[in-house]
Formats: sequence, structure tokens, C-alpha cells
Amino acid sequence: MKESEELGPQLVQFLNNPEVALLLSLMFAMIALFTATHYSWKRLNDAAAASLGPVCGIILILSAGGGFKTVLIDTGVGDMITHFVQSSHISILLVGWLIAAFVRVSTGSSTVASIATGGVLAPVAQALQLSSVGVALLVLAIGAGSVFLSHVNDAGLWLVKEFFGLTLKETFKTWSVMECLLSMWALIVIMLVSIPLM
Repeated sequence: MKESEELGPQLVQFLNNPEVALLLSLMFAMIALFTATHYSWKRLNDAAAASLGPVCGIILILSAGGGFKTVLIDTGVGDMITHFVQSSHISILLVGWLIAAFVRVSTGSSTVASIATGGVLAPVAQALQLSSVGVALLVLAIGAGSVFLSHVNDAGLWLVKEFFGLTLKETFKTWSVMECLLSMWALIVIMLVSIPLM
């Protein structure tokens, strides 16, 4: 009885693993598609193989963001930022936006910018004992910074360029400018909202 009680949580934890959950979802989808369409297993296997390529790209981007965050934390950047924010009295919202914007411009990925900045500033938010509203505003500020200045290292810029048939110059004048304005206006609104709430 005791072994079965211990087996339940272990089984749930195993099934809750993201890789296992994705594998089970893929297997279920293949079986359901085969049952509904009676496609050959070769056709289903080819479709599954073709669909895993984009997923691997997403996993690679998320892993890169997590790895970059770990490097920043292990090198002591998080502690330096904590001391800087506490001693300079600069708004953590502005610091979050600036870090996210810097990572976004340097890596070209909004996802990497969000993950890395969130990981670096999580201990800072705990040290400053931010309220739930403060944490929510910090998340919004990081999100606003993560879309700042789309340029040639951003896959989204090339997608917009090709989809709308624009030249690179036209894409900079429209898409890149729009993202900069969106990011900066979002920061202004967040800072104004934070005045009475934080």
C-alpha cells in the first residue's frame, strides 16, 4: 500500500515532464489522425518529422534564453543590479526595460530578452519586496523592452519584409520604428501607472 502511494506522485511527476508530455501528445495526435483519416504510417511519420523542425527552433531559443540568464546570474550581474537599484533609487521598472531592450537589440530575440531579464531581476524584485502590483508592472516593463528596435538579427523583421514585399529600408522605416514607438510608449504608460501604485 505504501509503495503504491509513493508511485502515484512519481508517475504524475514523470508525466508532467515537458518532454514526456510533448511525446505523449504527439503519439496521441498520430493515433487520432490515423484513426480518423487512415493515412499510411509513412505519411504520418513524414508529417510528424516536418512539424518537429519548427518546434526544435522554439526549444532552442528558449534554451538559449535560459542559458544566457544563468550566465548572467552566475557571473554576479544579478547581485550588481540589486545593489545598483537599491543604492541609486532608480526605478526597477526602468532598469527592467533597459536590460530587456539591450538584450533584445544584441540578440534579436524578444523571447531571450524576456527570459534573461526576468531571471536576472527576479532576485532583485524579492530583495526590494515588490508588491504583486509591482511585480506585474515589472513584467510589463520587461515585455515592453523586449520588443524594442527590431533590426537585421531579428527573424520577425525578415518575416515582415518578405510577407509585405518591402525593401529593407522600408521595413526599417515602418516595422522597426513602430516597434520602438510601441516599446517607449508602453514604458511611459507603465511608469505613469506605477506612480500612485508603487
